[in-house]
Amino acid sequence: MLTALKTPRLLAVVSVGVAAILLAAPAGATTGVSTGRLAGSDRYATAAAIATAAFPKGVANTTAILVSGLNYPDALSAAYLAGRLDAPVLLTDPAALSTTTAAELASLDVNTVDIVGGSDAVSNAVEAQLQADGYRTARIAGTDRFATAAAVAETYPSSTIGSYGSGGATAIVATGDAFADALAGGPIAFSAAIPVLLTDPGSLSPAAQAALGTLGVSQVLLLGGTSAVSANVASQIGALHINVVRIGGADRTQTATMLATSEAQQLGWSLTNVNLATGADYPDALAGGPYSGATKSPILLTEDVNTLGQYTTAFLQANSSTISSINVFGGTLAVADATVTAAQQAAS
Repeated sequence: MLTALKTPRLLAVVSVGVAAILLAAPAGATTGVSTGRLAGSDRYATAAAIATAAFPKGVANTTAILVSGLNYPDALSAAYLAGRLDAPVLLTDPAALSTTTAAELASLDVNTVDIVGGSDAVSNAVEAQLQADGYRTARIAGTDRFATAAAVAETYPSSTIGSYGSGGATAIVATGDAFADALAGGPIAFSAAIPVLLTDPGSLSPAAQAALGTLGVSQVLLLGGTSAVSANVASQIGALHINVVRIGGADRTQTATMLATSEAQQLGWSLTNVNLATGADYPDALAGGPYSGATKSPILLTEDVNTLGQYTTAFLQANSSTISSINVFGGTLAVADATVTAAQQAAS
């Protein structure tokens, strides 16, 4: 499906949503940095809450992106498509349209739903239910996760791909065997029109290699350390006469902080607001990618529900002079109140 590039309208309205979700400081926390939580009773309701905060007046482009809420691979490239369409990413049970998601589609005044992934990710029954409810649908999918990401990347003309810094047309390449690095890059994909391609850790996937040629990019942001994406993959990309910039840390939490620093340096993000999601599961960070890209605020990851982690803590401390608010994606089973307090104290 080829759609004209839309100018994002989110930035004009997101501040309203943020103001609506600001919460009182947790007990024992410092008060120099405000915190808020975008959460629902489950992953589907959390995605809906994030979408409502990002689009409080509905979706001007009347389109939403729908992905599986139970498996991540086909969903990893969705932030790029969401950015091109100025649209939220919502989740569904693969077998049947989630009730919360159905309600959110109606609330956002959507009339077109773009499904990312094959029928194993989001079933034909879900698509049929959407059509029965009056929505137009389109599906973007390939034979596997790598081909699906390539199909999403190739949805728009190569001439419209964004640049990262001075590197020219840029694509993100991340492992397709894990979710964290690709999701941490979601805000860049949304905000800067940079597609996300997936690869095997040890060797560049054929689908990604073909897409890099089709897209004609001159630069690749390779996300994650060599245990996530090997040096061989970097060499294979370099052999295509593409400049490779690796952004990778000791673990997923450090990679996310390195991306946040790079976003400030290369895209001019102010780091006034940052977003926090669990690094132990994917749904909340996935749904938060469009929100983060629209507000030009990075996604930081926790080690787990109860542990902020040394690298996220260090980043918040290092940028305490600019950070004034932290938005948390997900409920207390994803990021505990004590973890939020630790983040607030570090940023203060």
